[in-house]
Amino acid sequence: PDRGALHKVTTRVMEAAAINRVLGESKRQLALYESLNAHGEIGLAIQRMLFPDVLDLLVQQRRYDDIVSLAGDVFQRVETKIAQCDQSKKYGSTMNQRARDNLAVYLKQQVVFESGKYYEALLGVGRINEAHKLGRRVIEFDPSATSFTTLVQHAITARAYDAAREMVAQAEAT
Repeated sequence: PDRGALHKVTTRVMEAAAINRVLGESKRQLALYESLNAHGEIGLAIQRMLFPDVLDLLVQQRRYDDIVSLAGDVFQRVETKIAQCDQSKKYGSTMNQRARDNLAVYLKQQVVFESGKYYEALLGVGRINEAHKLGRRVIEFDPSATSFTTLVQHAITARAYDAAREMVAQAEAT
């Protein structure tokens, strides 16, 4: 297809995804995502664009292979989020201290919560070493009880009980 046609299709899919998101139509969102399987490379490219919109749905359904394949470089995704979190400290200078502190906590939690999904997916597909590496990075970034709890919960959901026990032991040692 020519670039104009591709752009038109992409725009329509993204508009439909936005409408589904606003309306809370998770089943339709997932159906839209899955319908792209039949469209080869173009469908895959659009699925990657939709990935942030379907990540939670894929985690809920334990579709770990989809998550790992669509996420691409999980570590780069997490590092980008961490960099955005660090960058926000510079732009928050016009806010009062309490607002800056609240923003920092919120952004850290978002990094931890998203990273937990990737941690679960890596464990779920048996990429244990990568999951441990990701877990260590998350804890290095935010060694809070929230981080440990989030990672333990995701490990349990992925039925990676050894990883959950290791994370609990690490939390106790910290």
